[in-house]
Amino acid sequence: MKRARYKNDATTLVVPKKGKMPRVTKKAKTTKTTTKRKETNPGELYSVVKPEVQEPSLAAYLKSVVPKTACLEWSVIGRKRCKLFSYYSPRMGRHVKCGGLHKLLKSRFYPKYDPYSKEEKKKYRKADAKVKGSNVKEGQLVDKQLTDLVDGSRSENRLNAHTSALLEFWRSIGHTLHAAQVPVELSMEGAVVKMTKCDVLTLDANGKLWCWEVKCGMPIAPTKEHGYFASAPFQHVPLTKFNIWQLQVYYTAQALLAAGVDIYQYRVIQAFGYDNQVVVKAHEKPNWLK
Repeated sequence: MKRARYKNDATTLVVPKKGKMPRVTKKAKTTKTTTKRKETNPGELYSVVKPEVQEPSLAAYLKSVVPKTACLEWSVIGRKRCKLFSYYSPRMGRHVKCGGLHKLLKSRFYPKYDPYSKEEKKKYRKADAKVKGSNVKEGQLVDKQLTDLVDGSRSENRLNAHTSALLEFWRSIGHTLHAAQVPVELSMEGAVVKMTKCDVLTLDANGKLWCWEVKCGMPIAPTKEHGYFASAPFQHVPLTKFNIWQLQVYYTAQALLAAGVDIYQYRVIQAFGYDNQVVVKAHEKPNWLK
């Protein structure tokens, strides 16, 4: 049996797949979990380890009103039915509904970013068929499995290949899962505008919290530049898919720090299929964020 190995540097782990990648379809009953958590119930957006082993600053934050009241609610905007965050905001002194971080960043930093048509995407995929593209359903499945693993509501049996590879990577650097999908109120330029969630929080060997933005799949031409970000303070930064990911984890970490959570480091972590392997890449913090 092949073992996981590092490729070129200590931030990339290549994990051989155990058989074929499980297909994410409505018929795939093996991916169901026994958790009773519902995102539409207040205080059930996130999962965390047992209280006696929780990191002190995170434990204090989770007792506050924002994570205890945060949930998702169905709303109708125009003709579309979508989910919005709903929570009580101490800053505004009332219950609010709002969207997430991604649309906020797009409207401010890259409003016209939509570089590839369906035909162009097919062309890129045919050029390197070994690289597996992004898959929304699979990303949601990985998020769900990681969330359930944190509080022990599911076992490590029959995990998606990406989930297993991510776990193996974190273990290889001495990290343990500590919390997942933690909601936090985001303020920009002094005004409360949105809510965001931290995909995963891990605890390193020294007891420090790390914030991770989890990405599954390989986007089209992720390093290709499409001009620059449209707004300060990042108007000098090239507009690329990888840099968009870095913005997401940066603002999530800053929101947690502002809420009193002691975040030691933050990173984007990417898991994608290549040939018959799963590659896990921890993206280093770029110079423009240091």
